[in-house]
Amino acid sequence: MPAETALTNERGSSAAAPDNSPYEKKRLYEWTPPVRPTRDDLFAGGDRTRAWLRYWVSGKIHDGFDIVMHRLLSRLPIGWTSDFGASLGWFVVRKFKPKTVENARANFHRLRPDWSSTEIEQAIARLYRHIGRIMAEFSHLTKMAPAGLLNLRNPEVLLNATGQGPVVIVSLHTGNWEVGAAALHSMGIRWADFYTPPAREVQHRIANEIRESFGIQLLQPGRAGVRPAIRVLKGGGVVSIFCDEVHDDRVMAPFFGRPPHTQGNLAVAVRLARLTGARIVIGYTVRTKGCRFDILFEEPIEYAPGEAAPDQLNADILALNDRIERVISTHLDQWYFLDNDL
Repeated sequence: MPAETALTNERGSSAAAPDNSPYEKKRLYEWTPPVRPTRDDLFAGGDRTRAWLRYWVSGKIHDGFDIVMHRLLSRLPIGWTSDFGASLGWFVVRKFKPKTVENARANFHRLRPDWSSTEIEQAIARLYRHIGRIMAEFSHLTKMAPAGLLNLRNPEVLLNATGQGPVVIVSLHTGNWEVGAAALHSMGIRWADFYTPPAREVQHRIANEIRESFGIQLLQPGRAGVRPAIRVLKGGGVVSIFCDEVHDDRVMAPFFGRPPHTQGNLAVAVRLARLTGARIVIGYTVRTKGCRFDILFEEPIEYAPGEAAPDQLNADILALNDRIERVISTHLDQWYFLDNDL
């Protein structure tokens, strides 16, 4: 599932990037649902006709395939489903996505210069088998905790933080991040979550059915979700936001040595925390073997309440970046965004 995104600050305006940022200042991000082509588009010719055919013909074929696969996989044993995904993921990426593999290889070389070529090729195989497992395991998310596949390493960290006031959970795309929702549900946590809907309606519906079964309040990405998030936090609640993110195939965070910027979710998380007095808790998952996972939480980060001056905001963002970068660097072969541009 794609990464969750919110690119606005607490006042609903675009965050300003420092002068040394490698990113252009972004327009205010607002998600709008895909437009359904009409019968008029079918007979209009050109791009409009092609868009109609993509949506109502090839799109519906893909939707039917997704539904059949989801229902079929959900009826298989969890371990079989995960193993099937591993084999399929590795086959598909080698056969049809050589550029993707080359990007991953280049990034492994950059971030692990001490690794031999053999070690990197082994890591690439682990990465894409892992990603294949993630896609297949989505059909079993509600069964993971009851099956005893989730090992909560230190749940007291999050439970203690939520007992003291509002919390912003900074989530990461390591392990299978979707099982993090199952873990929070099993802990009795109720929370709101920024998310980016999949482009296809069927995928969106399936994802929402599963997420809503965990009691998640879904927040739209961008400005539409910010004010509801503030209300949740000011009421003493919990909001989660993914702070490793990609836009236009380029990694926005972590920075990995690049100049910092205030254009992404690191800035949103810090601003939300300062505005509402919330603590930040970094939470992530790590695949241990097959479809088994460790769920981990890092010690809370606390800020003085109130809006930070620009220098302080940049320092806060860098400090939070260092924390998530450390986690991701330790689990590069389980990081979903490893094959994007760094």
